[in-house]
Amino acid sequence: MNARKERHALKEQIKQQQKLLMEEKKKYKQLQKQVDKMAKLMGDTDDEEEEVEEEEEEEEETESEEESESEESEEDDSESDDDQAPIEKRKNNLQVSCGRKYHD
Repeated sequence: MNARKERHALKEQIKQQQKLLMEEKKKYKQLQKQVDKMAKLMGDTDDEEEEVEEEEEEEEETESEEESESEESEEDDSESDDDQAPIEKRKNNLQVSCGRKYHD
């Protein structure tokens, strides 16, 4: 008698486990469908993001070109300052040397 009860209890447990397994499989399939949809949507947005990134890269390139052009013009300005600096030094030297002559 005990063996029959044990078998019956084991069969009931198997049935319950199978029901749970079927429910989990259904949940898994639903989740997999959602994941596939999300992946598909992400694939679409990835294309858009790539386009946006390409545009940003182009903007950065043009900005960097503009910056290098402005740096070049600043270098030109500093070179002209260097050209003027010797003239100022010469002027000061002449004034100092002329001043010494008059004081001596």
